[in-house]
Amino acid sequence: MNEPFYIAFEGAAEPAAMLRRFVADVATHKVVNSDGSMIVDEREGIIANPKWLDLLDAATIARVTDGHHWELEDILDCMLSAEYQLLDVEFADGYGRLLYDPLAFPFGGTDPLKALVELLGLRVTRDSFHDGYAE
Repeated sequence: MNEPFYIAFEGAAEPAAMLRRFVADVATHKVVNSDGSMIVDEREGIIANPKWLDLLDAATIARVTDGHHWELEDILDCMLSAEYQLLDVEFADGYGRLLYDPLAFPFGGTDPLKALVELLGLRVTRDSFHDGYAE
């Protein structure tokens, strides 16, 4: 099996755990709707659910509203509609990777994944799909 694509990041354990929970929840919604039948109304219902804020700490919620980051709704919309499978979040000793597997090309891009990592207070160090991030 090929190595999955990933967004590498660094930071503290608590935001990495938040990222893992958030990604797992989005992944569950993507799997439930993996037959491609998720219409806009269904996606909007998932995005509007206040449970997403319950997965975030106070510092992240402050960043959500600071006007300098992607809107949480936009991140969710892009992640739910993108053609990739969210696999896992690995983390150890201050370094981690958000693993995903594109199902097609184009698949929706990695900007929303990087935006989520940064929104949670982690620093993106590499995007395995794109050049431009140092190892």
